[in-house]
Amino acid sequence: MGNTTGRRTSCVAETDCADGTYRAIRHQQIHCVESPIASSIRSSFSSLFKQGSKRSNSSTASSNHSYEVETWPVSQTETLFLPLFPTKAHQKSQAFTFAGELADGAFGKVCKVVAHDPSESYAIKIISKSKVIEENLVGCILLESEILKAVGHHPFIVRFVDNWQSRRKLYILTELVPHGELYGLLQQHSIFPLLVVQLYVAQLALVLDFLLNAGVIYRDLKPENLLLDDQLNLKVIDFGFSKWLAHGARTRTVCGTPKYMAPEIWSGQPYGHAVDWWSMGVVACRMLTGQFVRLEPDPSPVSKPKKVHLPDSVELDVPSTDLLLRLLELDPAKRLRTLRALQQIRFYFKFSFDDVRNKRIVGLELWKRFHPKFTLE
Repeated sequence: MGNTTGRRTSCVAETDCADGTYRAIRHQQIHCVESPIASSIRSSFSSLFKQGSKRSNSSTASSNHSYEVETWPVSQTETLFLPLFPTKAHQKSQAFTFAGELADGAFGKVCKVVAHDPSESYAIKIISKSKVIEENLVGCILLESEILKAVGHHPFIVRFVDNWQSRRKLYILTELVPHGELYGLLQQHSIFPLLVVQLYVAQLALVLDFLLNAGVIYRDLKPENLLLDDQLNLKVIDFGFSKWLAHGARTRTVCGTPKYMAPEIWSGQPYGHAVDWWSMGVVACRMLTGQFVRLEPDPSPVSKPKKVHLPDSVELDVPSTDLLLRLLELDPAKRLRTLRALQQIRFYFKFSFDDVRNKRIVGLELWKRFHPKFTLE
């Protein structure tokens, strides 16, 4: 969500890039259980069809035009996405001016728009209904929108504004997060200052703790899904792989981005919220070392990693090594996976999470402290 669009990735297929990182290519099929909302919509549509047929048979003076209005108040493709996506396309489109494309993806694109009254910029994600239906992802799109509406008020999650649909497109309006992805910052500065890593890991931990308490598992934490705001704080976007999952519950769907996926997902075991803390450990490793963690043997559906190797090209201090080893614990039952546990380790000695939560510490100030000529792009 936010300023990127449907870059769906999974472990089904991947390719090795020249820079040594992995880019997952589109999988053949996403396993997505249709949400209760989508199921009820299908039932309602079936009932609507039957009622419309009865009314048309009993009417003796209706014209063809009135028959269409009475029997089909909205098209089938619109009904599939109701009530989460209201049919307001005409009036909504007139309220904004398009100001350029921000990103392009498998199911559509993200554009910058400017509202007429009051004048304010937003990001709008435009999704092709035909592609969503073709890939059997109606339930997933409804679930994604439902979750973003529920959690989009958190300070480090992209803010949800509105959504609607036309006959061919779905529209999701969010705040504009203007300074690109964390991935871009990693390309410019392969190793981050320690205080910046402390801040960003703390921000992500606050998000994961919030999602845990909200009953949401995220499952795709990576630099490409982390945007940078005006103060270079992180904003989590794209809830396409998220689902409702109660505290202590387990799920089995194999999904995510391969280099950030926890070993228990690869092996097909039931897993819980601890997988998101593993992904945060991989992101932390990249910020501290500029490299990925290495598992031995490589994870796959038929092999279970037995050892974690941190990059040895960078000499880490003891607190940083301790942080990574706790987050990248192979056994999810022993893995650091709560905010309370994170606050108690040496890496966060005398560190105030309240200052992070209330944005008394911001990324831009820390970057300028270590790079006086640092500027926002």
